[in-house]
Parts: sequence; structure tokens; C-alpha cells
Amino acid sequence: MNIHKRKSSKGTVSYQVKVRKSGLPPQIATFKTKHEAKAWGTQIEAQMITGQYVDVTKKHSLTYILQCYLKNATGNLTKGSVDNYTGVVSRVEEYFGNTRIDRIGYNQFMAYFEWRASTLKPSSVGREQGVIFTMLRKCETLPLVDNNRINILPRLGDMLREGLKLDGASERPVHRVRRVADFEWELLMSSQMKQNAARARLEKFKLCCEFAIETCMREGEIAALQRPDIDSKKGTIKIRKSKTDRHQKIKGRVIPLSKRAKEIILQLPPRLDGSLFGYRNAAAISSKWGRESKKLGLVDLHFHDFRHEGISQLFDLGWGIEQVAAVSGHTDWKSLAIYTHLNVGKLNTKLSEAPQAKMQAL
Repeated sequence: MNIHKRKSSKGTVSYQVKVRKSGLPPQIATFKTKHEAKAWGTQIEAQMITGQYVDVTKKHSLTYILQCYLKNATGNLTKGSVDNYTGVVSRVEEYFGNTRIDRIGYNQFMAYFEWRASTLKPSSVGREQGVIFTMLRKCETLPLVDNNRINILPRLGDMLREGLKLDGASERPVHRVRRVADFEWELLMSSQMKQNAARARLEKFKLCCEFAIETCMREGEIAALQRPDIDSKKGTIKIRKSKTDRHQKIKGRVIPLSKRAKEIILQLPPRLDGSLFGYRNAAAISSKWGRESKKLGLVDLHFHDFRHEGISQLFDLGWGIEQVAAVSGHTDWKSLAIYTHLNVGKLNTKLSEAPQAKMQAL
């Protein structure tokens, strides 16, 4: 490590530090004080010696930088976030290849998002924008980022976000409002398969769909459910890990079992792995639903809509917000309102009965 004192024509003093190691490109940075220069150089030398050094300079591509961030941030991300971020990096690599970061600006990113919009809904494109913004802004936390890169990467993320706001490309998505129609449910429940093995798999999946409505559970929660999590005596299910755990002090939640949910559990044979339905993860359930819904010709109906339907049915029954939230796992009314689609017919019936009830009370 070499530190050189420099003096500009205006008399400003700075200190340039150079760190060299065989097999790696030299690293050069400039600081206002000798103390800062020495501290930076010592840190870089230590990282090079221990193998923790990550080289990020102008010659490196956007893909490389995002891959470095993902590699170093994996321990701080959930498995779902890692899968999501990995997918985004793969698509960035597919589009940009090895294009250098200093050759990518706002217009290039807009072209990328337009390319993604050709196959995705606006809400999905918006989520992908958020992931890229986050990764660009946090790239300064890499073990080594060239002094110029520390300033450029976050600024690029800010520039993209502000530019997209001006263009109206990052507006908040309209939340999905969807309930399961009676004919859709009847079509699913009446579906049949000829082969015995296929018939057994279909029947199990139909029970899974019904279980999602009865318990208002998410795909991932259903996939992770184990037999020991079910308390038949108390009539409850222990959901050990939930999407909203990070917003609460307690991990998971306990929900009551309806009569029909208990019947479904009794119909399912025990499995060697201890799981209830035998689906490996949420993606396995979503993939299975994609195939079945396509066969049945069900349009724009997602497996997650069964959770919507279950929550809405609880409100139809007159449950309060706190009661529904205890089952669904939502932490506030704003997020719970997304899933609440009251049955207008039943609501009209309640309103018409209300005056009669008041007269009887008098």
C-alpha cells in the first residue's frame, strides 16, 4: 500500500492511496485526510489477503455488480427474497449481458422495463423495478466498491426512481379484486380423471383448494404444514412461519379449524415426510393449480384467490376485523381490506332485516 500527498493548483491537499496485489487489478482512491486513506487501504489489503475482496470498477457489468450484491446479502435475505432477487438478476443478465455499468443509464433501463412489460402485468413490472432499485442502492455495502462507484450506484437508483415517477411508470398497482364464482367452484369440484393415480392426485388437490378457503392460509403455509402442527383436541393449527412475522413480535400464529377443515384432514392419509398434502413448496402448489385451471378453462383465477374467498366469507358471516385478522395473519386493516369483498346480496339482506329487528326490540 502506497499513500501519496497531492496538492491541487488551488492549494487543496488530498491523499491518494494505491493498493496492489498479484492477480488483482490495482485499487486507487483519493481522500481528504491521510487517516482516511490509510484506513481504506488497510481494509482493502485485509480483504484481498482473506479472499473477501470483490472488485467493482467501471469495466464491470451491471450483471456482475448485482451478482456480487446477491452473493454478499444472501445471509440477510429470506429464502423467498433470494429466489426473487436471483430471478431478477438472471433476467438482467439475459437483457444486458456484460454491458458495463457506466454505459447503462435511464433510457437503457426504460427499454428493459418495456421489454419486461411485454410478458408481465404492470404490477409485476413494478415489483421488479423495486428489486433493481433496492439492489442498486445497497451495492455500496459490498466489501469493496471503488470510490466513484459508491457515489454512482445509489445515484443511478435514485435517478431511475425519480425518472419513472415523472413518466408515471411506477404508479402503485391496482390491487386484485377477485372472488371465486359458483360455476368455477362447481367446475373444479366436478372435474374427473380416468387413471387411478391421476384421479387420486386430483382429489387430493381439490381438498387442498377447499382447505385454503376453510383456513385462509397461503400456499407456502399450506405446503409447510406438518401433522404435529395440528391439534385435534383443541381444534387448532399452528402456522410456524408466516409472511407477516417480521411485523410482529411473535413468530407464526394459531388459527381455529372449521368443521369442514377437520373433515379434510381426516380424509388425507399420513405421509412419511410428515406433511399434510405433500407439496414441496408454494411454487409446487401454484404450478399444480396452473395446470389444472388451464385444463378446466378457468380464466384469471389464481390459487391465492381461494384465500381471498375464505377471508371474504368470514366477513360475510359477520366476523369482526380483529377476528378475521387473527385467522388471516394480517397486521392492519389497510392490508386486510385488499381481500375483503363483501357479498352485496347478503349485505342487502342484513340491511333489510335490521329495521325489523329494531321494531321487535321496541
